[in-house]
Amino acid sequence: MISINKVENEAEKFIYRSAGELLSSRIEKNETTFEEALEEILNKYKNEVTDKENLRNFLMENISAYREQKDGSTIFDKKLINSKWWSEFKKNEKTAYWDRYEKYLIESKNWKRIIIKRSTDKVTDNIMNFISNPLTGEGSEKRGIVVGYVQSGKTSNYIGLINKAIDAGYKMIIVLSGMHNDLRSQTQSRIDEEVLGYESIYSCSEQNEIINRIGVGNIYFNGNMVQSITSRDNNGDFDKKKVNWSFTFNTPTIIVTKKQSSILKNIIKNFKKNPNTVNKNGNKVIGSQYPLLLIDDEADQASINTNYEFDENGDIVNEEDASTINKLIRELFSLFECRSYVGYTATPYANIFIPNDDKLNNVGNDLFPKDFIISLPKPSKYIGAKEFFGSEENEPMPLTRIIKNDNFVKNGNRVEIVITDELKKAIMSFIINIAVRNCRGYNRKPNSMLIHVDRRKDSHKRIYPKVREYYESLQEMLIDGDDEIIEELKQIWDDDYKKTTLEMKENYSKYMEDIEYIEWSIVYDEIIKIVEEDQIDICMINGDSKDSLMYKEHEGEIYNVIAIGGDKLSRGLTLEGLSISYFCRSSKMYDTLMQMGRWFGFREGYADLCRVYVTQTLFNWFKIISDATEDLRDQIEYMADSNYTPQEFGLKVATSPELKISNDKKIKTGTIQYLNFSNNFTQTRDFDLDKQTYNHNFKVTEEFLLSLGENDENFVEKTLQRKSNKNYLYWPDVNGVKVAEYIKNFHTSRYANKVVSLNISNYIKNQLKYGGLINWTVCLVNIGEKQIKIADKTIGQGITRSDSGCIYHEDKNVCSLQTLTSKDHEYLDFTLEEKEKADRIRKNKKSISDKNINRYIRSQVRKRENGLLIIYPIDCFDEKKEGTYKLKIGDGNHSTPIGLAIVFPDNKEYGELVSYTLNPIASRGEGYELFD
Repeated sequence: MISINKVENEAEKFIYRSAGELLSSRIEKNETTFEEALEEILNKYKNEVTDKENLRNFLMENISAYREQKDGSTIFDKKLINSKWWSEFKKNEKTAYWDRYEKYLIESKNWKRIIIKRSTDKVTDNIMNFISNPLTGEGSEKRGIVVGYVQSGKTSNYIGLINKAIDAGYKMIIVLSGMHNDLRSQTQSRIDEEVLGYESIYSCSEQNEIINRIGVGNIYFNGNMVQSITSRDNNGDFDKKKVNWSFTFNTPTIIVTKKQSSILKNIIKNFKKNPNTVNKNGNKVIGSQYPLLLIDDEADQASINTNYEFDENGDIVNEEDASTINKLIRELFSLFECRSYVGYTATPYANIFIPNDDKLNNVGNDLFPKDFIISLPKPSKYIGAKEFFGSEENEPMPLTRIIKNDNFVKNGNRVEIVITDELKKAIMSFIINIAVRNCRGYNRKPNSMLIHVDRRKDSHKRIYPKVREYYESLQEMLIDGDDEIIEELKQIWDDDYKKTTLEMKENYSKYMEDIEYIEWSIVYDEIIKIVEEDQIDICMINGDSKDSLMYKEHEGEIYNVIAIGGDKLSRGLTLEGLSISYFCRSSKMYDTLMQMGRWFGFREGYADLCRVYVTQTLFNWFKIISDATEDLRDQIEYMADSNYTPQEFGLKVATSPELKISNDKKIKTGTIQYLNFSNNFTQTRDFDLDKQTYNHNFKVTEEFLLSLGENDENFVEKTLQRKSNKNYLYWPDVNGVKVAEYIKNFHTSRYANKVVSLNISNYIKNQLKYGGLINWTVCLVNIGEKQIKIADKTIGQGITRSDSGCIYHEDKNVCSLQTLTSKDHEYLDFTLEEKEKADRIRKNKKSISDKNINRYIRSQVRKRENGLLIIYPIDCFDEKKEGTYKLKIGDGNHSTPIGLAIVFPDNKEYGELVSYTLNPIASRGEGYELFD
């Protein structure tokens, strides 16, 4: 397939873009089918392009990208359900900054409009509706967080948000960008190019010069200038010199700054001195006519208050003792009457453990995202942890290489440096990669190799000369035509590259578009050119080195770099064209380790060339973290589907005995829980008094029962060999996969702690892998005088419970039934033989309590393959009967509430015992959800 990048005629490129935008528009409006829209547009432009088939392929790629791209998941406070201020604003007003940014993404970065719409425009529209409305002139505070993937385009998302915020009237934009100058400078460069339209290193008087226009400024230069107080220069942060600067808040202003105490103090001092700042109630404040958007990039780093202490009841003590950066961010945020905080992170583990009710007297609320939480969709063609390291469901791509002999051996406080064959192979592979990319037409694009083995600067100083020495000797041997080294390169090509490229083409074709096979002789000629022209730089990147990654300065030029470093390369910083990563730095924390994965991201045109060298231990750890992260995203998606709010945002992170979720100080509020349903009789006791939940659960239950076909009317007679005195409906021999999916789709109470449908579904799926819970009996309870219809069956209205058995929770939005079940319900699926065995056990164990005898019977009688699911319709409509009428909402214009009880056999220690750390909201349940 030929991409638009290879269409040389500019007029024809315009036709391609126009056709793509028209297709996108037709699809967005649901005016026609994909196929009809495609043919219509092809006919419209068939005489205006030289290759109609190439245009077809281009448009098909747009359609594929649209179909693949999912929407993100959004959780928001119910008070914001009707907040559409931004959507209304953009209908009637110009959005000049957003419009030119979108145009820039299409024309300069070749993004597909259809992808921009779904992954950036739609998400940032949601965020804008959720943050404070600057048009009202009133004080307001909103806080939220956006969860993305490592190296997945979070910066593009918040740059889109910044452009829209300027259009809407936000006057102050502050971006908190990491801890190091390199990352801050990199972020400022992006904002220069994609918001300002000029280079911030120039003075204000030079900003109107055409020579200074970059990025969006080359599309058109907005007359309503945005001023930047910081610049992309490495020393361009808000230093002491700027404390006494005077600037107006009437002009939209951007500050890109590090999360360092001295810098944050400088900004606070300047703002307090600003003429626009006034005294209110003894405090310095900036009026609501100057709204603030505070974007916290890498929001889990430094921003978290690690000084929390708790008493025996779990209440916060020492509230005034917030950690320094956290306190300064809150103080800065609180200076503005109209303010919005939006955190961005790919590793939100620590953020979900922020207490949601902490407030300091002088600096306001903590940064818990009380108003909204958004999980960004996984971008098309993104290669992340699941792709590199696999998951429970997916094999990894063939891109990792195991370091069998770790050549960086820690000896006390030193790292012994030996350049072993594995690192040599990694460096030779990097040379091959540069040559292949050049042959594929990317010879003016940067190429990077990462060597990250230790955080200590002393180690970097000793690794650097060793790597340089080896590379220079390799360079000399290649120039001299050394047969042995040439044969070694050829062997890497034959044994690794040919095989990997073929496998990627066969199994991961969407990442391999436009990639053609290249003969070794052509690649070898390019390798010789690279080494003869000395095209590879070796840099040491840390706080002591003068080296830095100069991608911006070498744009459009040959720039190939081997970067050796530690912390500076471990978070946020993008290594452009990264294809070889040699990584053996050990960290046992989820967030730290995942953020070190600089190799995640987009690798268009060279996915097959990427290699990650890690030890087997690190490979296993990354897979554990990948699974835990996907599990967390599933929870966010589940909670979004269930209409939970952030205040009901009960989340948990799967733990590992080998690893930590984060720094212990960041997750003090977490509690450990093992989600093991083995040998339990579990039921949904708590019911959210919510029409949408009632209607949803009734609907998914009906769909599930219909999928099972006809019920077995003779089930009781066949199993117990006697007549039944109840009219319950039974479906035997139901596949465990169906049950797991039904339960996953069922919305349990947001108040529930352990009995959460996602937890139960995951447990069943885990057992299925080990031969457990493969066979289920489903029972629909049929009781009550009045009748309802469900799944083409007419049954009783449902169970009723007494008033004492139905208790409102404190907020009156949740009602608990003390029990759904009746005596012996857990044995409804037992055969006659099993029932007789259970009776004998009960007779012989009279001294054992009912609870323990039931557990004992399950362990001795119920086979680990067999589960029982009992579905209880609940009669809540007859107010003459005390009790379950409390579940009725308003006039009763809703479906019958549905409760579930599930009997789990003893798993006999098969399967994986998964433990979780729960945040305070998730651990607030009543503790009686498991019933025996």
